[in-house]
Amino acid sequence: MVNYIKLGDIDFSVTPVTPKIRNCWEFFIILSGEVNFLIDSDVIKVSEQTLIVFQPLLLFGCSADTKVKRIVIDYHTVPIELSEEMKLKPYLKTSLSDQECSRVNRLAIFAEKAQNDPTHLYSLQQQSVLFELSLLAMKNIPMRVLNRTTKIKNIVDRALFLYEGSLNENPRIEDIALKLNISSGHLRQLFVKAGYKSPKEAFNYLRMRQVKHLLMKTDLILENIAERTGFTDASELCRFVKKRTGQPPKTFRAKDYVEW
Repeated sequence: MVNYIKLGDIDFSVTPVTPKIRNCWEFFIILSGEVNFLIDSDVIKVSEQTLIVFQPLLLFGCSADTKVKRIVIDYHTVPIELSEEMKLKPYLKTSLSDQECSRVNRLAIFAEKAQNDPTHLYSLQQQSVLFELSLLAMKNIPMRVLNRTTKIKNIVDRALFLYEGSLNENPRIEDIALKLNISSGHLRQLFVKAGYKSPKEAFNYLRMRQVKHLLMKTDLILENIAERTGFTDASELCRFVKKRTGQPPKTFRAKDYVEW
């Protein structure tokens, strides 16, 4: 779920970040200072006490004239409400109060600790941080009533979000349905209505995506990757990757990690 967390001071005037495509949703919070974001060919000046959310696959970089205190948290997925709101927006910018800045700083410290010292509550902890940041980002957006099609998509996206947040457990469709307070049969029907072949196929796609990410972005051995993505051992992981891609896991071993 969480790809990257960074908080503290940085001097972008000395080490500006050259424009590059990011593969994740990025929450960038400026607590103090001012940052110039280069988004495609546009330059956007963002002042302190601002939360800005960037869509995946967006080309952007940043610079500043002075030292900046910032928080950066990257996620593979975000709540459907936020992704829907940003469907036609490359980024979403929100001003924060002093109290909200303090709260975000505490959330980032909490998320970083959970990332560095994970427990059995890791997924729940990171989801709680993501939900709170998403609500802050959308605090000025008017409420609207959902139609039936949107409700179906909303439930399915929540199911996918819950599954991805518990990948290490490889939860069954029954487990996800229980968390959503609906029957597993009804949830399967909703997946089909939303255009998926089956819940299992959708879950396997998310599983494969996370496996690829861990292979490409980390030095974790196969046994550890298998544990994080719900496989019994490295052999089962290898069979899964080979079946879905036709290639062994080592094919995806590459280094391309970007830090702010």
